[in-house]
Amino acid sequence: TGVTLTNASGAFGKIISEYVIGNIIALYRELPNYWKNKQKHLWVQNRSSETIYGKNILILGTGDIGRNIAHRMKAFETHVTGIKRTAVPEHLQQMKEFDEVYDLTALDQQLQKVDIVIGCLPGTPETKGLLNYERLYSMKKDAILVNVGRGSLIPIEDLIRVLEEGHLKGAVLDVFETEPLPETSPLWNMENVLITPHIAGPSFGGNAEVQDMIWNICMENMERYLNGKKLKNIVRLKDGY
Repeated sequence: TGVTLTNASGAFGKIISEYVIGNIIALYRELPNYWKNKQKHLWVQNRSSETIYGKNILILGTGDIGRNIAHRMKAFETHVTGIKRTAVPEHLQQMKEFDEVYDLTALDQQLQKVDIVIGCLPGTPETKGLLNYERLYSMKKDAILVNVGRGSLIPIEDLIRVLEEGHLKGAVLDVFETEPLPETSPLWNMENVLITPHIAGPSFGGNAEVQDMIWNICMENMERYLNGKKLKNIVRLKDGY
């Protein structure tokens, strides 16, 4: 009691949004196949490709990361819908980065409509296992799933089952229920799954700009604390983030 905890919200949105968009493009243009062909010195053209342009995007989480992804997705003339964990006040139903914003009660309806689902929700009891088998299977057969929030959002066995059944175009996964991802996981061998080891938002030693932003946030809060001002990015302990 009596301890105020703050976080570094605001430091990771830009770099994670670039990770998300880059990996979606890689799946749509089948770049991993070309990388493999390069290693084999193979000149093989794949005539099939898709674009982000005009797609319907659903972003789970409307904080710093979700807003940054939404902002950059708008450059592709997409329709971007946001899902907030908590109720949406009327004045937030059309946040400037999003075309629409709903609370979690709209999740099931929205999942069925979109081409790309991007998870960047915090890890809380309420979000644990949120994208279970039934919800994943309710998505379009050719939809793409991205998770850069917390691995607890998606029960990994449910995702494996859905992918093995040929549902979903592919997945981009930076976070997992169990990290490191076990070597025996079938996900490693799925060509339509891109896996990275929790690096979408590198911090100290990973990116100089992000590192500077973290320090700036810390120093601003230190100055606010010393001058008796309200701190930024206060963690709501009862909510878990």
